[in-house]
Amino acid sequence: MQKIVWRYGGFAVLIVAVFFISTWLMFSITTPNFGNLAILNWIGIVLCLVFVFVGILTYRNDMNYGELHFKEGLILGLLITILPALAFGLLDALLVSYLYPSFFDKYYAWKAAQIQENHPATEWAARLQSMNEKRKFFGTAYGQFIVMTLSVYITGAAVTALSALVLKRKTGNKIRTAAHPAY
Repeated sequence: MQKIVWRYGGFAVLIVAVFFISTWLMFSITTPNFGNLAILNWIGIVLCLVFVFVGILTYRNDMNYGELHFKEGLILGLLITILPALAFGLLDALLVSYLYPSFFDKYYAWKAAQIQENHPATEWAARLQSMNEKRKFFGTAYGQFIVMTLSVYITGAAVTALSALVLKRKTGNKIRTAAHPAY
């Protein structure tokens, strides 16, 4: 099980790294569109979590003779999910702290313009105040690390539960050998 966690968790980390580099290049080359950036980040999260499903499938078919209990799939998937979640959180904190330190100023200016554009004047002043209060936590590298790590991990937990549910299988065959797996 440990090999599968490291292998498929590592593949997921590679996807996270590719999306991190593309985000950084997008910031370096052009003025970022934060709406598109959010979509790009969620695509990266979902793509890296495909390896949770593949890891559970590989464990079931190649190492567990075609049998998988829900609990086994859940544990394996959550372990795989830890790696991309930590990588995403660390790389995001690195981006906003060192590689693009003006990220929060530009993001909150963009968000404030969105609020003013989409809400009546009586409402946007309260929304801006609320946004500035939340910025005290979210506007730090530590806050960004926590939020992004938890975002990926919670999404990964959902993918894990779905994957374990879809892939669970009991064979009922007690005699299993490497040459004749039970599936």
